[in-house]
Amino acid sequence: MILAWWPYILTKKLMNIPKIGCLNFHPSYLPYNRGKHPNFWTLIENSPFGVSLHLINEKIDGGDIVFQKRIKKDWQDTGKTLHEKSKREIIDLFKKNYKKIINGRFPRKKQNLRKGSFHLAFEIDQASKIELNKKYPARDLLNILKARTYSGFPAAWFIDQGKKYEVTIEIKKV
Repeated sequence: MILAWWPYILTKKLMNIPKIGCLNFHPSYLPYNRGKHPNFWTLIENSPFGVSLHLINEKIDGGDIVFQKRIKKDWQDTGKTLHEKSKREIIDLFKKNYKKIINGRFPRKKQNLRKGSFHLAFEIDQASKIELNKKYPARDLLNILKARTYSGFPAAWFIDQGKKYEVTIEIKKV
């Protein structure tokens, strides 16, 4: 069974149907950024970024890694550009390894779940809040802004005099 961008958690009964397991596409370099919004958290936590094909188990994004690819990120990357890069790279990774996958001849590497990170969907909003009177290292503030720069989705935000404002950013290499 192959799950591509599958947003739901499977029951154990469904997980046990396929003989060789359920392969999941995850847009992060596991074990980093398991769970929701990996393109956001990789910028916030300055963690490695990439894509992973992994087998699912009872732990969210915690199954054995089958194939992975690291993706470089730079100052020009935003939540949107990382999302787009991950879509392209995960499809390429799948195509490159398709024969091994359908033949069930693929490596399995256990994840060290003590490394990396895990995030739930609700965490992104509070992590996107900019406190106007807080001192931030410039790098951290820029990363918050970059991580939430994704047209059509909520941006980094702050409240001033009871009014909420959203902020996005564009960084250009010159």
